[in-house]
Order: sequence, then C-alpha cells, then structure tokens
Amino acid sequence: MELTREVLASTKEQTLEFNPLGPKCYKLKTFFRLCGEVQTSYLHTDLCIEAISSGLGPGAAGLPFCWNPFPLVKHLSYCVGKCEHCHTSVEPGVDRPAVPWKWVQVGDQASLSKGVYTAQQIRDVALNWRSAVEAQEYVPRTERLRMEREAEERRHDREVEWNRAWEHHQRHTDANYPAPPMRGSWQEINAAIDDFLRNRRAKILDLKDDFKRPRTSDDLLERVPAADLNAEDKCFCDFKLSEPGLYSDDGDEDIPVRFQGGCRHVAHYKCLIRALTTQRPLCISCRELHRFVLKNGFDDPKFRWIVDQSPEKDEVANHALWQISGYIPFHGGLNRRDQYNFKAFEKEDRWGDLEGLPLEH
Repeated sequence: MELTREVLASTKEQTLEFNPLGPKCYKLKTFFRLCGEVQTSYLHTDLCIEAISSGLGPGAAGLPFCWNPFPLVKHLSYCVGKCEHCHTSVEPGVDRPAVPWKWVQVGDQASLSKGVYTAQQIRDVALNWRSAVEAQEYVPRTERLRMEREAEERRHDREVEWNRAWEHHQRHTDANYPAPPMRGSWQEINAAIDDFLRNRRAKILDLKDDFKRPRTSDDLLERVPAADLNAEDKCFCDFKLSEPGLYSDDGDEDIPVRFQGGCRHVAHYKCLIRALTTQRPLCISCRELHRFVLKNGFDDPKFRWIVDQSPEKDEVANHALWQISGYIPFHGGLNRRDQYNFKAFEKEDRWGDLEGLPLEH
C-alpha cells in the first residue's frame, strides 16, 4: 500500500485518493458448455481505468493485473454455447446477431484456454462449474425477499404497460378491416399483409390460457367441445383431433381449438401455436390471414440457447437465443417477425442438459 501511495504522490497530472471501502475490480471467468473452453478477462473500476489513463500502469504499482491494490472479486459465468474462437473457426466470417459468446460479459486482457476436450471432460467440468455458480448466487433471506418484491413491482409495471398499449391499439384499428386474399406476386402479398396489419385490430393469443374462463371478442382461439367433433376429424399435423398432436408430450392432452371469427378452422392447440409463432400468421388449412398479438403473463422473461440438431446438408447447426417464458411486450407495429423470438412449450435448460450433452448427477 505504501508503494502505491508513493507512486500516486509522484504523479503530477492527477492525484487519486483511494477509498479502502470503495469498489473492486473483477476477474471474470466463463465456461462454455458446448466446447469446454474457459475464458478469463478483467473488468476494471472507473478508478482503476482513470489511474491507468493518467500514466499509472499496474506494473508501476507492483501489481500484476490492474492498479487497484485490493484483491480481485471473482465472478463465474456459465454459457450454454461455444466460445467465439469455436464459432469463427467453424464458420469463418460469421456475424450472427445472437450467438452465445456475444452475451458473455467480458473485460480486457482476455485469454482463452486452448485445447480439444472429450465429451466426458466437458461433462466433468460442467458439473463442477454449475455447482460453483449456484454457490456464488446464494443470497440471504432478506435479500431474497427484496428481490421478490422488486420482481413483483416489475410484473405490475409490465401489466400496466401492456394494457396501455392494448387500449391505444384498439383506438387506432378497425375490428372489421377485411383480410386480403393471399394471391399475386410476393411483393403484392407482402404489401397486402402490411396494409392488413396496419389497420386490422388484433386478437389476443394468450399463451397462459387454460380455456376455463369465458371467451371475449378479443380472444383469438376458443376450445372446441368434443360433441362438435367427428371421430375421424384431423388436425393439419395429420393426427386425429381426439388424440395427442405432433407436439404433445407423452401423456399430455392437446386440446382441439379453433379461430374465433374468420375461418374457424380447428387444430390441436400446440400445433396451432407452433405454426403461428414460426410461420406467417395464417391458418394452415385455408391460408386466411389472422392478426394477433402474443400475451404470456407479466413475469420476468426466461431465455434458452437452443441448438438446431438437424441442420441442412453442408450447413452449420444454428445456435440462437430464444425466449421460452415470461413477459412478451406488446408488438403493434408492422414487424411480422416480432413474435418469432418466442418458442412456446420449451423447457428451461439453464445448464445445457437438453442440448446433446446430458449430465449425470
């Protein structure tokens, strides 16, 4: 500490007073689940950056990493993905908007472990790493209660924001604006869709809907009673409506639903949600266009990195970040891809157990 004071006293450009109780610099370490690499970097405080910029480098103070003489705070991260080196070596020149390493907080002086790891080695390191991250995240009861109160406040604020946007949308759109015929060139079809989305009042596709509450005119879907179905009626997935659909889990009931208004075609609930959130907002049976917005409660969003396990020939598997639960902002604009950042019915997979490298406990 005396050495540091001497160096500071000799600095003519600027004198920095160090607060022993002030902020500390961080040593950031990130484990990449799918390739096993560990990235190390350092995140400096403003005080440290200011000292270095004034000419007081770490070496002058006899310190290896930064000017701050107090011990570095260690922060561990766990990324379900591959590091930047692996991405760029497999896909030279890749510039994807959502690859895992772009979401990792890093500082400067970054270094990456080099090597080729077996699947078993990655599993072993992953188990140890996730235990360390869980231990790092432990918070006392009082802090946990504070975090829960803040989460409830965020939930309330989001509900107010969504409802305000919905009311604005209702005032500026027409519930009876006709759907265009899906004919003509791609340019004509896209122009007709944009016009429809600009003027047609949306219905609400509520992903938390259990169909137990009474329907309103704002709901996109309604449940179809069994008495209204024939035994041989099929969904567009080619499975019978009286049986689980293509996207149903084992033993999971997939109820038949139909569009309220418009074409009123019937499909399995999960099949229809998958189609509407991954393709154009069309009825798969008749191609009629429907206008809707997604609603999924107001809790904090949760995300998951999902690897496409079956890429096309000669293509690299896509690895992208998807929202799988929680609040979806009201999208009332013309961007038809807004809702496509959401994947319905996916399980949370924080540790990458579902991405081809299961871990044994």
